[in-house]
Amino acid sequence: MRKAHQCLVLLFLAIAATATAHAASTAEVAARKQVDEWLAVVDQGQYGEAWAQCAPFFRLQIPREEFSKSLAQVRDSLGAVEKRELLKIFYATTLPDAPEAHYVIVQFKTKFAGRAEPAIEIVTPMLIDPEGDPVPVIEDPLTAAGQWQVSGYYIQ
Repeated sequence: MRKAHQCLVLLFLAIAATATAHAASTAEVAARKQVDEWLAVVDQGQYGEAWAQCAPFFRLQIPREEFSKSLAQVRDSLGAVEKRELLKIFYATTLPDAPEAHYVIVQFKTKFAGRAEPAIEIVTPMLIDPEGDPVPVIEDPLTAAGQWQVSGYYIQ
């Protein structure tokens, strides 16, 4: 009887791990779609529009004009995107200096026309509820009302 109980516990843990992995991978797919759409706006040089599509948390950190000017200085000097390759994508609920929320970190190896070596682009969307607040981590990211919005963008 004890062995049967252990098997049931192990089965439950395996199902829970699979469900968690499925939720994270489904969240990653939805977030990646938003990242691709946002990067298309950035790649077209529409930096003010890119800022407007970012999460409210991000927009509070940097004014539109400052974001547009900074991004123009960096991206315009790099030139057009020649190739963008996904390196890593993963789900997280905590990031340094950011509220606890649902995040997906998307890393690309990107070849720009004006740079010999590829750069690493990191785009981090967060799940935002209809009121503009981060969806609490106690809510399931697959069933929570909200949408993924960029909350961070870095080029290394």
